[in-house]
Formats: sequence, C-alpha cells, structure tokens
Amino acid sequence: MNLETALRRKEDRPVTVAPEASLVDVAGLLAAERCEIVVACDGERNLLGVVTDTDVLRHVAACGRQECGCASRVADVMTRDVVTCRLDDDLRQVWNVMKESGHRRVPVVDSGGRLSGVVNVRDVFRFLLDEKELEKREILHFLDPQALRGEPMFEVLETLRKEHFRIGAVLTCLHHLVAGIGGGGRRPEPDLLRAMLDYMEGFANVIHHPKEEACLFAALRRRKPDEAGALDRMTEEHDTAAGRLSEVRTALLLFRDDGENAEILRSSVERYVRFERAHMHREESDFMPLAARYLAAEDWRRIRDAFARRDDPAFGTGKTEEYDRLFRSILDRVPDAPVFRIADG
Repeated sequence: MNLETALRRKEDRPVTVAPEASLVDVAGLLAAERCEIVVACDGERNLLGVVTDTDVLRHVAACGRQECGCASRVADVMTRDVVTCRLDDDLRQVWNVMKESGHRRVPVVDSGGRLSGVVNVRDVFRFLLDEKELEKREILHFLDPQALRGEPMFEVLETLRKEHFRIGAVLTCLHHLVAGIGGGGRRPEPDLLRAMLDYMEGFANVIHHPKEEACLFAALRRRKPDEAGALDRMTEEHDTAAGRLSEVRTALLLFRDDGENAEILRSSVERYVRFERAHMHREESDFMPLAARYLAAEDWRRIRDAFARRDDPAFGTGKTEEYDRLFRSILDRVPDAPVFRIADG
C-alpha cells in the first residue's frame, strides 16, 4: 500500500499554519486539534517547516516565563530541514524513514513538494496491519472464496462472476449457432439470433457494464488513482463492445436478406465473441484481484447495497427478471451448445 492510498483512509487532516503565525496561536491549535505537530505552509501549500509540541515547550522554557507572552513567530522556531515522504512511497519505506530519522511523525508531499498529509507511527502500524489483512483476503479470493461467503466483497465479486457466466453462455450459444451456417449445417432462426443480441444489448451493455463502471471502477479510482488509465481503457472496451455488437446486428440483417452473406455474419460474430471473452478475462484476472486488495470494507458494503437495488434506473430499470427469463429461454432453445450450466444459471 502506498501513502496516497493510506492517506485516503485517514479521517484527520494535517493542521497547517502560516510562518507568520504566533506561537501562541500554534499552542492553541495543538490543544484544540489534539495533535502533536503543525506544518508551516505558504498559500500554495508548499511545505516550509514544522513545529511540534516539543518545540513550543522548549521555547516557553527558554523564554524564562511561566506563561510565554512574547511575539515569537512560527518562522522563528520551526524546523526547516524537514524529513518527508512522497505519495508513491510504500508503507515499508515510510517505516524505514522513521527508524533512520528517529521521527514519529512525517509530512507527506506530492511531486511538487506540496503538503498532502502527515503520517505517524500509529498510522503506519495500522495501515501495515490493514495491508496484511487485505493480502490474506486476496489469497482467499483465489484459493478459498467460500471462506469469504457472507461478506460484502464475496457477494459483489460472486455477483459479477455469475453475470460473466451468463454473458459467456449466451456468447457460446451465439458462436455455436453461427459457426454451423452453410456447408450443410442448419440455418439458425433469425429470431433466436436477435434474442441473443437483445440479451447482450440489454443485459451486458445496459445493466452489467454500467454497474461495473458506476460501482467497482469508481471505487477503484478513489482508492487507486494510479490505475485511472487502465480503468479508462476498460470503460472504452465497454464502448467498443457495444460498437461490435452493432456490427453483428448489421451482419445479421445482411444474412437475412441474402444467405450468401453467411461469412460476413460468421466473421463479425467471431470478432465480437473473442473481444468480449478477452475483456471479461481481463476483468477477472486483473481488476477483481485489484479490487479485492485495495477496496475497503465500506466500499464493498456500498457496492453490495447498490447491486441490491434491482430497480435502480442506472442498472436496467427493473428489467433484471426479464433478462433472467430471456437467458433461460436462449439456453433451452440451444440444447446442444457447449455450455456448462450451473445450478442457478
């Protein structure tokens, strides 16, 4: 886990002051915010120095008064040579920095030197424990997914896998029927082919893909912003799949008007099926494990609750049951397709 991800899980924000602020103000902030460090920044959040509670106590002691009422400013006592970490540092790097420097609190800056947060020893230990837990769950996700049954993460990933099974089964039926056209093979019923395309249009493109984008991809963007480019490409693949489905519809019209266009239909179906299968494989091999590792428990609960709203307009306006019936009808009408049927399929 890097610091950018870790900071998103911290509820508190760094306390900042201007270098012109008085030490009296700093003492008040330390007490009010119950913190041990304030960070001096300019108007652009460039880190200039830090002042700790120890710095304030030392100043009061050196001032020789029971209550310091002098006009000293932050700039007079702050540490200017600050030990910092970067957003892309992982937690073990941060722990090594703390051990080597002896600091229990370290500011985190971005690539431009602007303040992003502050982490302390307790944060690092907590996040390292969280990371171990996430790694354990990731392993369980692959080796023993049933061990996670009943947890929001299991429910969400199981829902997506089952939807992938349904999409894959219809793709198999579509490919099976079209592959047999010509050469003495049977001529598939146009209405059956249209039903398969309708299923892919309605279930895959209108329900399944938007569900992934609005819930899983959105949560991953928040927790793992460095994966934004890959997530954009996956979203673009959803659009590409919709375009290839339109090509299949056009090819089906050409075939219906003239059986000599069978090869056009076969090749368009082949391209579409191959693309969809590769896309689902990438989601299951790359993005589901990524989500299992980086999404927090509250993310999974939120996604599970969104998935449970079967009548949500974003996910098909209550048409899930309609597509359930269409799916079973397709499988019943293509009994010889090489589809492995699960109990709830």
